[in-house]
Amino acid sequence: MRSIAQTMAVKTTQIDDRNLKGLMAFQSYIFTGDYQGQVDHPDIYQALYTALAGFNGENYNALKGHEGGGIKSIAFMPSANVFFSSGSDGKILRWDLNGNTKSFRTLINNPINRCMSVSPNGRWLANATLTSSIQLFNLNNLNEEPELLQAHKSWVSVLAFTPDSRGLYSASNDKTIIYWDLINNTQSVFLSLPNSVVRCLVVTDRYIYGGTDDGRLIRWNIETKDETILFRSDKNTISGIAINSSGTRIAFVDKNGSLRLLDVRNNTVTRTVMAHSARIVDVKFSNDDRQIATASFDKTIKIWDATNLGNRPFI
Repeated sequence: MRSIAQTMAVKTTQIDDRNLKGLMAFQSYIFTGDYQGQVDHPDIYQALYTALAGFNGENYNALKGHEGGGIKSIAFMPSANVFFSSGSDGKILRWDLNGNTKSFRTLINNPINRCMSVSPNGRWLANATLTSSIQLFNLNNLNEEPELLQAHKSWVSVLAFTPDSRGLYSASNDKTIIYWDLINNTQSVFLSLPNSVVRCLVVTDRYIYGGTDDGRLIRWNIETKDETILFRSDKNTISGIAINSSGTRIAFVDKNGSLRLLDVRNNTVTRTVMAHSARIVDVKFSNDDRQIATASFDKTIKIWDATNLGNRPFI
């Protein structure tokens, strides 16, 4: 029945009648679930999307607000249908997905944005621009001007809040990582790297994981600052990193288009796939850890089965 479900899904894209298209797409989805098929099979999801587009029009779920250039960062508010997007047009937009109307509000207009992060408690938004400063927005009062955090000597490449939202780590082209205490309004240099720049960060209660422009995945103990190199690929920039909710697996990506999974319990890379044909710029686990999303300069976003990267992703 699983093969029949996939055949029905493929046929859905070839049907003109939208009612029949919707019926076949839904039936292929039901069959796949009932007979223990791959729940996120790309053919099934393509059929569902095609069916919905037949009723609502192509790109019915597209959100338009930025003016030219690319989207640099997306960050969701925790437990809310609200997210923020920052673009190379300099805008930060707040999107509200509640209700039938998908509306946005412009938070600020900058010359250009580099990276952005929202704190786990939803109170803070940190944004980096062309300068060495960091804009810190209080999301409880969007009418306030952002506070400027100034200590770096070059532009900031990545921002990461602590799990308790009390602090922020920033890595810069000046080869430093700075810790910002948001409660006591102080900052300190966590560490300086003599020969490399950190391009991505993940912060847990005990450790900071970072990827560098010279191809190293590094773990630092927050208390002792002890460094452990978990992976090395010379001159292959580690461009994105994510950790699952249980803290047992890390997904990291690089400029050559590879996606790798690392088991934190034994610091071993368990799987590598050539995920894209160009640099991957970001990677994220889904909230339930079942899927991994990757975004690339090859102009695609792919959703992977986190339990089996061998399964074909949907695009």
